[in-house]
Amino acid sequence: MVVRRVGSRGSSRGLAGSLPRSSRPKRANGSRERGHGQHAHRIFPDIDTMKNELRESMAKPPYDVCNFYKKSGLCQKIARHPKFELVTNVVVSINALWIAVDTDKNRASTLLDADLIFQIL
Repeated sequence: MVVRRVGSRGSSRGLAGSLPRSSRPKRANGSRERGHGQHAHRIFPDIDTMKNELRESMAKPPYDVCNFYKKSGLCQKIARHPKFELVTNVVVSINALWIAVDTDKNRASTLLDADLIFQIL
């Protein structure tokens, strides 16, 4: 039994694949074939390029939002303090826990129908 592919003239290559080589349109580099010439795509990048990109990324200083703060003043002093960072992370964590409790325990469809604890917090 012979199985044929459905497509343009029995081929899945399209119109350019069904034309004789001499009548195929030329590419920008003068080549009629796919994958030949200056603009051929590679599967893996060049090893030297990868090494240079890695060196450049390692030479950059690590991102720190404190680099954008002013150098003097009370607010920047508070924002740079490690305890402020700790308190901020604790508040965010407690908020995430409360959202979980509210989602699981609050069965009311509107705020007015909810229990008082869910209305206040």
